[in-house]
Amino acid sequence: MKKKTLIILLAVIGVVIATSLGIYAFLKPKEPIKMDKKAKKKTQATVVTPPAYFCSVCGEETSKENSELRPIAVIVENHPAARPQSGLEDACTIYEVVAEGGITRFLAIYTHSECKNIGPVRSVREYFAEIAKGYDALLAHCGGSPTGYSMVKSLNIADLDEFANSGAYWRAKDRKMPHNLYTSTENLRKRAAERKFDTDSSFEPFKFKKDAPVEDRPEETYVEIDFSSPKFKVRYEYNKEKNSYLRFMSGLAHKDRNSGNQLEVKNILVQKTSISVVDKIGRVRIGNVGSGEGYAFLDGKVFKGKWVRDSLSKIIKFYDESGNELQLNRGQTWVEVISPDRKVNFPETTS
Repeated sequence: MKKKTLIILLAVIGVVIATSLGIYAFLKPKEPIKMDKKAKKKTQATVVTPPAYFCSVCGEETSKENSELRPIAVIVENHPAARPQSGLEDACTIYEVVAEGGITRFLAIYTHSECKNIGPVRSVREYFAEIAKGYDALLAHCGGSPTGYSMVKSLNIADLDEFANSGAYWRAKDRKMPHNLYTSTENLRKRAAERKFDTDSSFEPFKFKKDAPVEDRPEETYVEIDFSSPKFKVRYEYNKEKNSYLRFMSGLAHKDRNSGNQLEVKNILVQKTSISVVDKIGRVRIGNVGSGEGYAFLDGKVFKGKWVRDSLSKIIKFYDESGNELQLNRGQTWVEVISPDRKVNFPETTS
């Protein structure tokens, strides 16, 4: 009996020991699994930076879809009766050129930003068609001179003349003709699609850079451009904090009618080129191909050099005195086209 009791006791002790070992093994902290470096890298979450897309005309960041849009070039009037104009604030680049009688006109180029009200729209001249060709742009205008129409046709420009595309334009009731014709980027793109014009274009854009650091900018400076009479005299005043130039015309702040905001410009390019009167009406011819004296104003500084345009299929480019192509700040650029005898005033200390 004693022997049997001993056996049972040993069996119980064995069960207790086995159970204790099992519990310990279950509760014992597990050793971390060692991974090689390659396997560890594979398990880490990969942060993917989405690609950035930029407007082909002004260099501002935009969506992929908008970065691929075809530029639209709109001829906008600058007669005093047409002021303030609508939609200049939303343009990527604007060319200012003398037309008849010393009156200037604008060729406003739109790409990535929509604008619901642009105008007043006026007629085409051959030099506006030549500028638009460099951007392979859709060209919006109302009528034109005989040479203007001839140039549009010979350059095979995607033409959105109001006379043949009236549905894309409207007449404002609060202004008198001919200073009351308006359009929008939406209307023009819709009409271009109906005409089956290409939706994209290809051209070599300006080169762009980051704005200069605040500490490298001057406190204040200005640029004055004398096109003809005081009614068309332009002045730009530099804002250090925004690194932009406020635009004035005829001694007054040049405001956009849509928003009421004064126009702010990131870059001012001055192209000095031949301008000659060619008929009794006072129409002019402008040298749009070749090279000549040029100025660039950005970051509160002036860069003297030259402009170069090899052919009508390219846009104008600007180079410094060392022959390097200028890099512009991202944002709106104004290209001021004047004859060699017209004055450009600015403080020499900003050079």
